[in-house]
Parts: sequence; structure tokens; C-alpha cells
Amino acid sequence: MNNLSTMNIKMAVIVQEMIDADISGVLFTINPVTNNPDEFLISVVKGLGESLVSGEENSVDYVVNAGNIDGNNPLLTKKEILKITELGYLILRDSHTFQDIEFCLKDGILYFLQTRTIVPYKHIDIKEPRTIYDNSNIIESYSGTTSMLTFTFARFVYEKIYTQTLKAGHIRKKVTDNLAPYLKDMLRFYDNKIYYNLNSWYMLTSIFPGKKNNISYMENMMGVKTKMTKTKHVKMSLIDLLNLGIRLKCRLSKMKKLSKKFLDKFDEVVSPYLELGFEHYDEHQLLKAFKYIEENIVDDFTTPIINDVGAMMYYGKLTKYVRKLNIEDPDGFISKKVSKQGDVASTKSAPLYLAIVEKINIDKNIKNDFETLSINELIEKYHNDSFISKEIKAYIKEFGPRVMDELKLETITLYEDPSFLYQMLKNTIINELKVEVHQTEPEPVLNISYLKKVKLNKLLKKTKYFIKNRELLRLRRTYLYSVIRKIYIRMGIIFKKKGLIQDARDIFHLKKEEIEMVVRGEVDKLRNLKEVVEKRKAHLLENNKKKTYNRIVFFGEKELLVHDKMPQDGILRGIPSGAGVVTGKIKLVTDPSNANLNGEIMLAKRTDPGWVMLFPMCKGMIVERGSILSHSAVVARELGIEYRFINFTRELLAFSERSSCKDLGTIYLNNNLGKYEQKLLCAHELAHLCLHVDDDSNLFDKDIDPQKEAEANYFVALLLPHVFINVNINAMSDEEINNYILHKINPFE
Repeated sequence: MNNLSTMNIKMAVIVQEMIDADISGVLFTINPVTNNPDEFLISVVKGLGESLVSGEENSVDYVVNAGNIDGNNPLLTKKEILKITELGYLILRDSHTFQDIEFCLKDGILYFLQTRTIVPYKHIDIKEPRTIYDNSNIIESYSGTTSMLTFTFARFVYEKIYTQTLKAGHIRKKVTDNLAPYLKDMLRFYDNKIYYNLNSWYMLTSIFPGKKNNISYMENMMGVKTKMTKTKHVKMSLIDLLNLGIRLKCRLSKMKKLSKKFLDKFDEVVSPYLELGFEHYDEHQLLKAFKYIEENIVDDFTTPIINDVGAMMYYGKLTKYVRKLNIEDPDGFISKKVSKQGDVASTKSAPLYLAIVEKINIDKNIKNDFETLSINELIEKYHNDSFISKEIKAYIKEFGPRVMDELKLETITLYEDPSFLYQMLKNTIINELKVEVHQTEPEPVLNISYLKKVKLNKLLKKTKYFIKNRELLRLRRTYLYSVIRKIYIRMGIIFKKKGLIQDARDIFHLKKEEIEMVVRGEVDKLRNLKEVVEKRKAHLLENNKKKTYNRIVFFGEKELLVHDKMPQDGILRGIPSGAGVVTGKIKLVTDPSNANLNGEIMLAKRTDPGWVMLFPMCKGMIVERGSILSHSAVVARELGIEYRFINFTRELLAFSERSSCKDLGTIYLNNNLGKYEQKLLCAHELAHLCLHVDDDSNLFDKDIDPQKEAEANYFVALLLPHVFINVNINAMSDEEINNYILHKINPFE
């Protein structure tokens, strides 16, 4: 047809013996659902593989990661699964690319039938150096997009404090030189979002005695959900390990003394700057103040880091020992035991805030003002000179920097603008906080020997101390960042006056190093910084629209975006961090300043110290990102709130809500869904907002009204007739319409 001679066409034909298989399946050497390269996915069916390929029969799936198997269907034995993955790894290693391998089993004999490169991953060569970005619990500190200045300053701080910590351990120069590139590279910037570079963290952890356990402890502390199966390690001699171990143990034993020394020095160096506005400082004086803080505090941040190591190690040891004792619900047991320590620094803002609320409620006139006046009117009336202003200013003086995204330098704190606090107070007053005191479960009876109880109590005592001390020391970090923020704000004002930037806050779009070079005159001050700023601002706005991935894996320069894995049974489970069991209505909170909680269970993607004011208003929390030792978990435990980390984003489809009948309402859609599914769900939620005007229920209500759901789906059928091509909706029952739409929405394919 194309004038090609058939004589020049050559063909190869593979002829294979037909195997009447007992079991047929496919092995993916990368999980194609999650894009996780550390996971193998095995899908199998009974008999021949045609039913699997055609989709006529649902497969049985097994996910294998470093020998750990997720899936307990007896169709394949553990021995068979491990044999399949072992051979699959050999093919993966030799092919250099991710493979789709067809196999079968007959009379217990494994046959590999064919293998081919998985098309979406053809561009990836697994032999290339592998780098893993993971946001784990760093998202609690740096959520969403972040300015260039915040990232470069954070990277500088991480390198500084961990380098100094190694020096304090008297580690040989040869070892520290080998670690230097990793210390410079502990954080990465991707789409203006901050990630841990896990390669560096695993490398750093490997130098401590008990490497294998420490890596596991680190993963638990950081909330790393997907373990890294292959990691590089620093070779340490026995003398180095003994020296480091002895020095670490010695420092941990003296932590009370070391903490007091650090806090005293911090109060001496940093505290004088806390209420200083730097109004009379020029750029050289500002840089001098920065260097003074750097040399005296940042370079001496060893104590908080050693305390973090102590919290990590003792919590890890405690978890390991509790599981060894076969205590029922080990995570819940530990959470209860480390709760209610009292006098935890991070929790002090909550009772202070509630005291302000109580005083407002006592005075009817003030209460009425907070209910009716705007935020600007409230600030004008009550912030300067009033009965309540003293209470508010006392709160701001102590907790002014403790706001949402407090570690982002571009964040506006209560020092700069008290609006957030007044908004929170207004919401609390309007919603008349009525939180029920929930009962915790009774302590379990431990049937263990006296000696085991002694060891358990010793581990509990150590763990509780280091967790509590961690919160005390981390509060100082918040104050430190507040002072640095003030220095840069003043620097921005000076740069604007000199015509270097358009707006004072444009300073946050410059790198830390660029600012210092300009001040020192090491580069031309007239360089077009304005153009640099505008490009970075545009880049940040563009990245604001992009999805945040929890993990990104690089093979050389080629990236792989990793998704969260849904459990096979569809049931989402989390790690308990609270002290009891609660039931109630769940409410999604995306912005704490607009949250109207009144004893509900709060559902959030992440929290941070700025959310603490909300904690007393809810009886429980479900949070997607975090760890058992994260700030929010610690505070929740102290306040007696049930707290659980769970991955819900792929489960949550859509919901709508309105604050009142006059409110137009808001529709929330899952980003993981395609545009088609989102359109269907948007129409469904629009129906609820239109038809059920007086109804404030949402997706998370305990009981969903089937009639209202049917009405909403009928609305979809009328609004989007193209969905029902060749279907007579008038002849369909409510149940048939519901099932038809649900069939069209399958986010887990």
C-alpha cells in the first residue's frame, strides 16, 4: 500500500508453550498506583490471565516493600510472593527500567512469560543517582508555597546547627568533611515548597551508634510514611562510634543543666531584640545584629538538637519495648502515658486565650461589640486603652510570633498586625464555645513482671522529659525567627528607600546571600533587583496553583511524583496521639481564622502552632500530615484532645457548606479527581446548596439523608443530560440514578 517491498520486512515470532495456569498475574516493579519506586505491585487471579487482562475479574493485589507484604489473601503464599519479587528485582536490575512482568504458577512452579518496560516510565533509568524529597512533618512548619528568603535562611540554619552539633561530638575531621555536602543539602526547594532531602537525613542518622534502630526512630519522629529501602551510610570506626556514643549519653544525662544554660544565653542575646523595631538601624547595623545573633545563638543551637535526638531515641526505644510486651493498642497506650504532663510551654497560649474570652463574655457591652463590630472597629476601640486591651497586649507580648506559618519569614505576626487574634476572639464569642469534657478510656491492666514495669517506667520518664523539654526549646526558635523577621522587614524598608526594590516586602523574594552581598558592597547595588523580584513573584504565584506532592523521587534529573497509597480494604487508619475515644460531627477546617468550631471533631490537612487557639474548641482532631512528636500532637495530648494522623485526601471526594442562609456557600472538590468527575460532584454539591437551603449538614455528618442525596443526584441528571446519553432518567428509580452516577465517579481507578 505504501510501495514497500515485503522482501525487506523481517519479523520475529516468539513461540511459547501454553501453560494451563493455576494462578496468573502481573508484577509491576514500581507501584503504578502511587508511583512509589520502593514498592512492587503483584496482581493475580485464579486460572488463565485473560480474565485479568480483560478486566472481567477483580484481581488480588499484594504490595511488597523491602520484604514487607501488604495484602493477606491466601491466593499466594508468602514464599511465592517473595520468590516473584526476588526474580522481578533481577530483571529490574538488568533492564535499568521499571518492568511490567507477566507470570503464572502451575503445580507450584513459577513461570515468567514476558516482560516489557512500563511506558510512562521509559524516560527513567534506575541506575541514575536517586534523590528523595519528602515533606513529612516539615509541612507543619512550612506549608504551601514559601518565599525565597525563607528557604535560603532555613537551609542556612539547618546547615549551621547540625554542623555545630557534629563538632560538639568531637567527630574526626575526615568524617565531618564527608558529611559536609549533605549538611549543605538537608532541605530542597521544589515549586516554591520546602522538602527534606531524605538522602542527607539518612546519611546524618547513620553516624550514631545503633544505626538500624536510629533510622527507624528518625522515620517515626519525622512522620515518614514510605521508608527508603536503600540508603548511603558514613563509615565510622569503632573508636568513633564509642566516642560519639559516650559523648551523646553524657550530654543527654546533663540535659537539664545544658537547657538552662542555653535558655539563659538566649534571654541574654535575643530577648532584648524581641520588642525592638530596629527603626534607627541602617543596613550595616542590621547585618551586624544578624551576625551577632548567628554567632552567639545559631552557632550554639546544639542543645535543642541533642534534645531532639534524645526525644527521638527514647520514644523509639519506648515504642519498641511496648510492642515487645504485646500490650494491646501500643500506640494508644504510649499516647496516654506521655500525656498530661502539665506546664508544657506550647500549651500556655490556649488557657491565656480562653481567659480573654471569659473576660469578654462577663462584660455584656464588650461582648456585644465583639459580636457586632468589624475587626478594624474592634482594634480601634479596644487595642490602645481599655480593660480588655491589657489582656490582649499581654497575650501578644508572650505569643505574638506564635501564628500560622510562624517559621515563614514573610508571615505577618501579631506584632505587626493583631487582626488574626481579634478575628479568632470574634469567632469564639459569636459561636459561644461549649465544649463537652470527654471521658478517657480506663488505663489497661499490665500483666508484666516487676522488672519489666521498672524498665517501662524508666523509658516513659525519659521520653516524657525530652518531649516536654523539646517544646520549651522550640518556643525559643519561634522567638528567634521573629527577631530575624524584624531585621529583614527593616532591611526591606531601607532597600525600598534606596530604590533597589519596588516594595519593602519584596525583600522576601531575595536570597539571604544576595541581601548580604548588596549590604557589603560585594555586588553592584544598582543591579536590577526589581527584575529578579518580579520573576520570582510570578514564579511563586504560578506555583501556588500547583498541587503539593508529599514525596518526589529523582533519578538523575528525571523526576517521579509519588502519590499516597490507599489501603486495600478502603478503610483509612491513623496513628492515635490522643488520650481517649470521642464521637461527634466532623468539620473540615482549611483556615483557622474562619473556623466556627463548637465541640466538633476538627478535620485538617495540617496544623501548626498558630492553630492552638482552636484546640480547646474541638473535642478531637484528624490531621493528614504530622507525626507522634509533632507540635500539634503534643499540645493536643496535653489538652486531652483525641488526635489522629491519617491520609484522607484521596478518600474525600467533595462536600459543600454555608455559614448561613444568606451565604452563597462553598463547594470543595478533590484535586485527585479528573475534570469529568469534578464536574459531576460540583453539580451534586450545587444541588445541596440550592435545594437544602436550611440544612447545614455536610459530607461528614454522622447520618447522611438518602432522600437528600437522591434529590441532589436527580438534579445532576437534569443539569448534565449528556451524562445520561441513551438513558431515560424518568424511567429510572432514585436508586438506579444514584448507582449510575456513582459508577461514573471512580477516583480510585
